[in-house]
Amino acid sequence: QPHVPLAPSPRFCNRSAAGSYGDTLLEMDEAIGELGRIVSEAGAARSTLTLFASDNGPWVEMAPAAGSAGPLRGGKFTTYEGGIRVPALPGAVPAGRVTAAVASLLDVLPTAVRLAGGTPRAQLLDGRDLRPLLSGRSEAGPHRCLFFFGGTPGAGCRGDRRRRRRRRRW
Repeated sequence: QPHVPLAPSPRFCNRSAAGSYGDTLLEMDEAIGELGRIVSEAGAARSTLTLFASDNGPWVEMAPAAGSAGPLRGGKFTTYEGGIRVPALPGAVPAGRVTAAVASLLDVLPTAVRLAGGTPRAQLLDGRDLRPLLSGRSEAGPHRCLFFFGGTPGAGCRGDRRRRRRRRRW
């Protein structure tokens, strides 16, 4: 989601019923569509990973200028679902797929490494490979537990804490 202050270009001003926020989303949508078109025309669509991510939902205190989490509770700076649930990886997930599994942006790196044919060094990463979950081969998320620390610097994803200890300070 875009941050405030919002500054849609003149071509997009006053095009949305949602004000500057909606205008900014329309501009982002067009730019992302243009990137997708360029990738397709170059013949690289099947070998290109497109990722949409956000840093913890809308800034609720700035509403309506900073978006909405819709029916979800919370937003930026919270650990409620509206603050952590974001869409990602278009095209990698079968249409209509719904899951209650929890994943994290920490999982993007090991997933991307696997998609590229590599092997991530697990002892150095907190994230896990999401391919089985995203493809529908598994209903379970990759984490036994996933911790979010709202209002403090940093967040952690720990799986089995006995085997995965942080060696450095946050």
